[in-house]
Amino acid sequence: MDEPIILYLDQNKWIDIARGVNDPDRYPEFYKIVELLVSKAKAEKIIVPLTFANIYETFKIKNAMQRNQLAWVQATLSHGRFFRGRHHLLKQQIAGYLSSFFGVSSSFRDANWFLTDLFFETVCDYDPAVFELDIKEDTLNVMRKESQRSLYSYIVHCTDDERASAVKFFSNSSRELILKIEERRQKTKLESLDLRYRLYAVLLLRDSLDLFSEVAKELGFPNFAITDLGEARILELISRIPMFDIEQNLVMKLENEDTVLDENDLRDCAAFNCVVKYADIVVAENAFIGRTKQANLDKKYRTKLLTKIADLSRELDK
Repeated sequence: MDEPIILYLDQNKWIDIARGVNDPDRYPEFYKIVELLVSKAKAEKIIVPLTFANIYETFKIKNAMQRNQLAWVQATLSHGRFFRGRHHLLKQQIAGYLSSFFGVSSSFRDANWFLTDLFFETVCDYDPAVFELDIKEDTLNVMRKESQRSLYSYIVHCTDDERASAVKFFSNSSRELILKIEERRQKTKLESLDLRYRLYAVLLLRDSLDLFSEVAKELGFPNFAITDLGEARILELISRIPMFDIEQNLVMKLENEDTVLDENDLRDCAAFNCVVKYADIVVAENAFIGRTKQANLDKKYRTKLLTKIADLSRELDK
């Protein structure tokens, strides 16, 4: 049996799907796609995982009816499958690279290791110390088994105060990150694009040094330092590790545009960073589809990029 197609829908496309579900007479073109996706998902021909961006944007909808309807559609069609967060994906990619360097076997991973049944692992893997919450293994197993219900309950049953507090925290964190990006923009705006790419590569590697050491230790090389790779391998790291490669290209495209960044840009960039390598088809808005194509990331990672969900009829019926 062929592996199922991994399909990623950005939030606006999920809203189109929900319109088709809730009002098929008004949105027959969307309902047609709903029927197609439901049929393919039931036949295990496709998987339609969610990212943190999908979950968060549904979570913060103020209108309870709209929020609950969209949450139900996403939980149902996704079958409770989620793309893992940046840290997990990057760690596994580093492990693959270092395993090759050391000449050791990397740990076995199934075909869809980049997916999880726990919705909160769209942020990071569950760790009691990180989450400051001790969830018993029996409870985690129930959440994995009932992943659709777990997601839906989380989105629907939060109080308004809890929702407002979470959104405020994320918005404040986003503003801080945007300020740092704008500060870097100003400092480097007179530099060549090539130099700005190289400076961002340095930032990516600097911020990941501890993760390289952690992975090397787990592989049995506790004294590893990144300089052990040698200059040639260090220079190729950004292009050889997909999370670095995709992030560098998309961030540089964003920073090179004469536009003011907002929260949506950060979420979309983070989502694309997680899905471009692993999704077979991505359906999203023109802006990030365009940036991804400009960087030739769709060709490098063999990802089909679409801007209209109607085009899924053609792609999924091949």
